[in-house]
Amino acid sequence: MTHLLWRAGEIRSTGSCSTSAPPLAGQAWITELSQVGLDPTDPFPLGYTLSDSWMRAGSLS
Repeated sequence: MTHLLWRAGEIRSTGSCSTSAPPLAGQAWITELSQVGLDPTDPFPLGYTLSDSWMRAGSLS
């Protein structure tokens, strides 16, 4: 079980913005490790959507 303790932190100004750095304490467990790679021969390096394959009106004329 993951258990974290959090409380509001000190408010600071950074230029025109206000920020907060809340103290955080607790423990958690890593439940999964994964590795993702890109194949240089992937024909769709930016992804694929259904609209890429659906015919548009008038495309068969």
